[in-house]
Amino acid sequence: MTAPLVLGPTSLSRVVDDTGSFPLEHLLPTADRAVFEAERPALEPWAVDPASGDLLTVFQSWLIRRGGLTILVDACLGEHKDRWIRPAWHRRSGTKFLSRLKAEGVTPEQVDCVLCTHLHADHVGWNTRMENGRWVPTFPNARYLVCARELAHARHLAANPSDPPQDHGSFADSVQPLLDAGRIDAVEETHEIADGLRLAPAFGHTPGQVMLRVEEPGERPALLTGDTIHHPVQLAMPGTSSRFCADAAASAVTRRRVLEEAADSDAYLLAAHFPGPEYHRVKRDGARFRLR
Repeated sequence: MTAPLVLGPTSLSRVVDDTGSFPLEHLLPTADRAVFEAERPALEPWAVDPASGDLLTVFQSWLIRRGGLTILVDACLGEHKDRWIRPAWHRRSGTKFLSRLKAEGVTPEQVDCVLCTHLHADHVGWNTRMENGRWVPTFPNARYLVCARELAHARHLAANPSDPPQDHGSFADSVQPLLDAGRIDAVEETHEIADGLRLAPAFGHTPGQVMLRVEEPGERPALLTGDTIHHPVQLAMPGTSSRFCADAAASAVTRRRVLEEAADSDAYLLAAHFPGPEYHRVKRDGARFRLR
């Protein structure tokens, strides 16, 4: 557990569910290997494994507290979910996510709102938990916010399944039970959760992904970017999208826009899968970007 980022009345902390790694060409199929090798010294050992050269990632949620409001941004991998396509995710159990949340002083019952930046399996797993043979909301008193455009896309995928399923089966076990329980609020991509906490479109990685802007008077803004940027090496190659992006070109446009905003406003960048230091800041370097 690390000290939260405090912006006026708002505090932000990360809650880690798991870690992982990917070979460069697996996560970023069009990556320029020469650019990666030039950036590698600055990324080792916190974001690149020195031995293998693999990209290190984290599966984490962001916990936001402001006044009496407690918000969880993205719900990671969860437990007991059938994810046979990804053995590391398949039927996980005995993990520490909820205990780490408790270490931050928050129980599942105290969460008021769960924001799903998008509905990929590694962002919705803890939306539900298994109880007496059925999936129930993990955060029983929370409203779950999903961009209406994203929800419509996920429903379409669930109604027209592929083999293997594009969503790893996550709609059935981590979204549909919330719909059945009446816990989901389908909102517009510019929805305001509270003063200074506003969604913004971040389309491309998925058709309805959103990010969250945290803006408090007299403070640097914070940008919670979901999967707009998967790994710090993308700052040096912002046009390179991950293999998991539904629309690589749109994702690249969104990524550059977000990085420009972060650099120009000196915002804190809180990316869903960045390892290492929790709260990054970005600067321009010609057509590329670097961490401050």
